[in-house]
Amino acid sequence: MNKFLIGTVSVIMIMLMGCAKPPLKDIADAKAALESARIAGAKTYAPQEYSSAEGHVNKAQSDLGTRQYNDAKIEALTGKQLADIARQIALDKGKNVPGNAGEQISPSSSTGTAGIEESSIVGKGSLGEGVLIKQLKMILFLFDDYSLSNDAQQILIENAQWLSSHPDINIQIEGHCDERGSEEYNLALGEKRAIAARDYLRQLGIKTDRMSVISYGKERPLNPEHNEKAWAENRRDEFVIITR
Repeated sequence: MNKFLIGTVSVIMIMLMGCAKPPLKDIADAKAALESARIAGAKTYAPQEYSSAEGHVNKAQSDLGTRQYNDAKIEALTGKQLADIARQIALDKGKNVPGNAGEQISPSSSTGTAGIEESSIVGKGSLGEGVLIKQLKMILFLFDDYSLSNDAQQILIENAQWLSSHPDINIQIEGHCDERGSEEYNLALGEKRAIAARDYLRQLGIKTDRMSVISYGKERPLNPEHNEKAWAENRRDEFVIITR
């Protein structure tokens, strides 16, 4: 009997040590953000973004119930980010609705760089097309890969938030590769990388007709050196604001 009890306790201790901490606060924060978005009118003014946020929050709650704590945390953080985006969109659109108390109708901006501070412009696209700004950060990829890392997804969430607050701006997503491999292979891989970013941004509520993709393969390296550091920097997507 004693041996059985000792063995049982040992198993329980191993199970507890292997479990991550339940992300209760993250889920609570995500639910609060979702409620704040609802109150701001996100169901009306940002239905797609609100629905996506709600789906992630529900998935976080489901993962919590099955003790998939790491997955639950990721879902909760994503849900909160999307809820914040939905809330901001609702607040911005609500200001433009006639009759809202205390608000004035603001003029719409034209497509291009309107509303972008000059200090935020950091350069041009790979062929001198469009404008690079510091708010739209590039993402990086592993060798021979076009899947989005956790870091890349977080950057795309931040990029989506900026794009949501500038609904009249369109972007071109540039896919790039390092110098290894044939020209044909790298052009195809660069396109897959750009499409992966576009599809994720679409899941975050950015309309597809605001985004175009292009692949430069290995022809436009950010770092012209021939080593691992340069190759890692050149496997990237860049986000260029289209001005024409």
